[in-house]
Amino acid sequence: MTLYRISYFFREAFKNVVASPVLTVISVLTVAVSLILVGFFGGLLSAASDLIDGVAEDIRISAYLEPEISTGEVDTIIEAIKGRDGVEEVRFVTLEEDRARNRLLLSEDLLAGLDEQSIPAAPTLEIILEKKRRLRKDVEVITHWVAQLHGVDGVSEVEVGMDKIRLGLAFVDVFRTVAWSICLVLVIAAVFFVFSTIKMAVHNRSDEIEILRLVGATKWFIRMPYYIEGMFQGLSGSIIAFLVVLWVHARLDTYIREEHLLDLELDLIPPGMIVWFFVGGIVLGLLGSVLSVGRYLRS
Repeated sequence: MTLYRISYFFREAFKNVVASPVLTVISVLTVAVSLILVGFFGGLLSAASDLIDGVAEDIRISAYLEPEISTGEVDTIIEAIKGRDGVEEVRFVTLEEDRARNRLLLSEDLLAGLDEQSIPAAPTLEIILEKKRRLRKDVEVITHWVAQLHGVDGVSEVEVGMDKIRLGLAFVDVFRTVAWSICLVLVIAAVFFVFSTIKMAVHNRSDEIEILRLVGATKWFIRMPYYIEGMFQGLSGSIIAFLVVLWVHARLDTYIREEHLLDLELDLIPPGMIVWFFVGGIVLGLLGSVLSVGRYLRS
């Protein structure tokens, strides 16, 4: 491809942009909004998943035992629990130790009206699971095991925060479905506006395209200016999206550090997000132009 041809393609693409400024601006802004919201939802989903994973990673189970349970029965339960995969440690807290621990949780006013035996307490097994990233199926396995632990003789109650974790997982699933549905609509809208802009440019220059066909111009030669126009719209939307997110990042970072005096690492533009902005924008613009020009040249 000669330098003259390349310059010709870019000149023609620039002519198309100038000929339809309003539609071009709408297409660029639609691409920008789509990239920002898709990136925002993607980042939010990632953060929510990491938060749930972080909660599910460090799981502790408290099994409260019957007050009259014997030492032998406690040892048997401990050995059975230690034999399970994923159990890192089992600690036995005696009735007196649990009462002392609960005493520290009560206010002085409440303690003033209670005798020692009135402070609620029970011998307890503190079960610490291995720290690891857990998927939904892992949470379901632990939930099933906790249900089995409820039925063990000598165990009166089992406490674990699995309900909150399962609720969080369900929320993430629902949010993921809604978010990606919205993202799909936005991406389709961006492609549609690029499609409409290129279609109008092709329609306005239909006579010129027919002449190019008659003199033997290849489909590739005819299509290139419109492809460049589509990529230009996508790239422009990418730049706008990146600058907006960069500005929002700076404002939020300043607000968190100066207004709330919190030393938090805020990262709204990780490397993957930057790649999405620029590659995603160019792909959206190119897709709209390919669909539009391809449909015309097939007719």
